[in-house]
Amino acid sequence: MPRRGEVTGQDVADLVGVDRSAVSLVLRNPGTKRVGQATKERILEAVAQLGYVPNSAAAQLREGRSRIALMPFWHASSGSSADQIVDGIADAAERHGFNFLIHGSRRVDDATSRAWASLRPAIFIADGAQLSGEVVGSLQRSGTRAIVSIGPPELPRVFAVDEQIARAGVLAAQHLLHSGADRFVAVVPDILEVSAFTRSRLDGFLSSLPARSTKVVHADMHSMTISQWILSLPRSGPRLGIFADSDRCAIEIMRAALQAGLAVPERISVVGIDGEESGRELHPAITSLVYDAHQFGRDIFAAGLALAQGEEPATPVTDYRIVPRTSS
Repeated sequence: MPRRGEVTGQDVADLVGVDRSAVSLVLRNPGTKRVGQATKERILEAVAQLGYVPNSAAAQLREGRSRIALMPFWHASSGSSADQIVDGIADAAERHGFNFLIHGSRRVDDATSRAWASLRPAIFIADGAQLSGEVVGSLQRSGTRAIVSIGPPELPRVFAVDEQIARAGVLAAQHLLHSGADRFVAVVPDILEVSAFTRSRLDGFLSSLPARSTKVVHADMHSMTISQWILSLPRSGPRLGIFADSDRCAIEIMRAALQAGLAVPERISVVGIDGEESGRELHPAITSLVYDAHQFGRDIFAAGLALAQGEEPATPVTDYRIVPRTSS
């Protein structure tokens, strides 16, 4: 048995009776079919028994390529689906033997760009607002083989996932139109200026409605912004269709409306996103756009992996669907 602290991949291979390359292959890609299932199970049991932890840096030096997928800290939304997208990306990265890292900086400047490049990621996934020609150039000079933008802008040599995200706003607008609303409001986080993901949803909503009948309200979820806006609305007037960037935001709107004595859905109709359980339990219950955000995240990583391997990526597809309830 190896001495404590000196366990290597060769120790695992010796214990199982296989070549070291088989150990590396199974740890990089547990789903591989190049190693039999029984052998894979024995390798994983030996890894657990010996407490083996692969040296990622050494493996990258041996292979001459990075196994890092990097994503900057994301301001995307106040809703849970953004977290589920990140979880899906992380899950897919792990399944394909990549180390998934989230860079914690909230700023995007020269120093941040250099920090990203210094990590030598093979795959870089970011909200479109965090990308620029300078950032892209710095990453590509460092050897990054795939850059994926969640939302606009469109940049050369960047794979943008935009149209599918915008569909949420389009579907919300269509539903509110069919519900009989005369005027429309999009309530978005006050982080809009740093979130292309949110911008895509908003653009889809606004582009589906007459410009003269729409308004955008920026909401700080930690202040009285929503309540103050709701209280400013008259109790009678044209039916108002409200698209909230998340169910959490929609719930705050609904609570404020009930306190203000506004009739729902006769005076205001509300549509959120995420299918939050607390929105289903509210009275009136929140009409919500739901989709498999975790799968969307996995598909985003798959597009990045295809690019990194020099293949044509498939466009990640959302399965947005409206779940109508009594708020609209």
